[in-house]
Amino acid sequence: MIKLNSTSNIYIFAPANVATGGPEALHQLNYYLKNTFNDLSSKIKLVYVGMNDDISPICEKYKKYNVEYISEEQVIDDENNVLIMPEIWTQKLNNYSRIQKCIWWLSVCFYDGIKVDFWKKYIRSIFSALKHLNFDSFKYWKDRKNYKKNCPDFTQACIYNFVGSKFAYDYLQKHQAKHVEYLVEPISKEFLDIGIAENLLSTERQDVVLYNPAKMSKRMEIILKRNGFDFVPLKGLSSKQLIEKYRSSKLYVDFGAFPGPERIPKETVYNGMVILVTKNNASVNDFDIAIPEKYKLLPKLSVKKVEEQMKYMLDNYDSIVDDFAAFREKIDNLENNFIAQIRNIFKFEE
Repeated sequence: MIKLNSTSNIYIFAPANVATGGPEALHQLNYYLKNTFNDLSSKIKLVYVGMNDDISPICEKYKKYNVEYISEEQVIDDENNVLIMPEIWTQKLNNYSRIQKCIWWLSVCFYDGIKVDFWKKYIRSIFSALKHLNFDSFKYWKDRKNYKKNCPDFTQACIYNFVGSKFAYDYLQKHQAKHVEYLVEPISKEFLDIGIAENLLSTERQDVVLYNPAKMSKRMEIILKRNGFDFVPLKGLSSKQLIEKYRSSKLYVDFGAFPGPERIPKETVYNGMVILVTKNNASVNDFDIAIPEKYKLLPKLSVKKVEEQMKYMLDNYDSIVDDFAAFREKIDNLENNFIAQIRNIFKFEE
């Protein structure tokens, strides 16, 4: 339990100018904490890492989350305050001694203290540097050389661990971490405001296969080259355009690594699509990706078999769409559950 009082500040670390699933979750936590603890609203702030004096650190799409922000230097290390750090930057917790420390595990694969062999570490550092060019990339790359030994012990009693997936929960349980609580963010407000899809008939949808080009895999590259389906990449679309695309298409495929539950599978199912994924990391269990096993393919399944399954799902949308009803309902309940989880974790004391 995290104790709050009228003097408490809550700091949520997030990357500046990065619009992906993890950063959005951090902005959502800011938004729902402010709405839950109105008296502390002005004391709940994003701490942007890698700010550039010439550019606003707030992505346009996140301005709806009522963002107030500060720099790392403005964090007050006091026992009444709370610091929430994504798992990618646990080393930063070493800079504070008195504050209540929390790690939010939005994935496991990007944890900065994960043990990998030399070449994996080297390759990952290069990609990380390229991905984070807007915030001191090469210092970030250099710092990762000592990432393992410099990370705090997340199993110690003074660190609270929040998990955004069962995949992360199982990882922490395996390492006997203490104070582990679920904190699973909802999908974006734009989707929730429109509501769960009701057009669940094939006559209202096209035989289109959507995919995310930012989450490519070798399997997906091969299938795209074979050009056996009407593929549409989800790239450069506004939330309104995404909803239109989701509600006019039948199938979404994701054969990637699933370092966490991922947002797009939830968005597409919520909007009436059926999905096909590879069993990998977070997609293995039936909590994070709560769909029948027959829609989770083994990594070594042949491309021909994968394409046969894709064709089957397109041709039989009407008869299989209800296989995803439980997952749709679960996604619809994520917002209320997230608020309940926040109230369970954070306790305000007069």
